[in-house]
Amino acid sequence: MMRSGKRWLIGIAGGAVFLLVLGFMLFAAVAMREPVDSAAAADGIVVLTGTDSRIVEGGRLLKQGRAKRMLISGVNRQTSRTDLQRISGMDRQASNVVSTSATRRSTRSAMRMKLVIGSRT
Repeated sequence: MMRSGKRWLIGIAGGAVFLLVLGFMLFAAVAMREPVDSAAAADGIVVLTGTDSRIVEGGRLLKQGRAKRMLISGVNRQTSRTDLQRISGMDRQASNVVSTSATRRSTRSAMRMKLVIGSRT
């Protein structure tokens, strides 16, 4: 009787390990796929600050014509418009780049984004 209980437990543990490995392999296969390069344009680009690379990527997408406007949310109050244009790679005449300061509440930033970018309701 003890042997059949151990076999049953080993079978359950082996099945669990198998399912875990299978799940990981499926996750890895999905995660490693190349992203679809969609050329679809959006109404606007919203960049959440954190690193300069996010602003650079937003500027690159804006230059490609993927959107007409870019909102950079959470910008330090000491960061000037010139700094943002330099980081994003946009020229000084880029009037389609708007920023909100880091001290505003998220709802205010979202409302400003809706006003700047517009909505499709």
